[in-house]
Amino acid sequence: MAGQYNRWERFYNRLNLWFNGTVALSIIPFGIAFLDTQDEFPSPPIVDKSTTLGLQIVLSLIVAVVIWFGLHYSKKKLKAIPDGEIETKLQSYLTIKMRSFFILEIGAVLSVVGLYLTKDHLFTGLYLVVMFVFSLTRPTFEKISSDIRVSQKSLTEWGKEEN
Repeated sequence: MAGQYNRWERFYNRLNLWFNGTVALSIIPFGIAFLDTQDEFPSPPIVDKSTTLGLQIVLSLIVAVVIWFGLHYSKKKLKAIPDGEIETKLQSYLTIKMRSFFILEIGAVLSVVGLYLTKDHLFTGLYLVVMFVFSLTRPTFEKISSDIRVSQKSLTEWGKEEN
């Protein structure tokens, strides 16, 4: 089955599998935590108001830092990809993006944990912000070509070559 795709399509399918898989990790736990907040009187596991407020502040700051770090980590590492063969650059790109996706996923998981523990929709908003950032970092042909500093034509021709 893999033989019917060219090299570019195989790479792109693999990258998208990592992207979609990482995004999907937190969707079901988020759905469960969100539905749990829809009770008439949702009771959070943490009922102490000062603890809840402290958790809201701390987790919000951590999620913000994780989002910032995930975006800047990716930008910094992508600029440092050395010139060379397209295949080597794409492998470096895949490694960098996988790490970046997992860093952002930490923010999503922390948002889900905060929502479950406090039943506060602040964390629903934070989760949606993380998902929005994920959508901004979605790998596309144009972004990949730009990030690894290879023309789209060269990348397409590389994809058509036989191994």
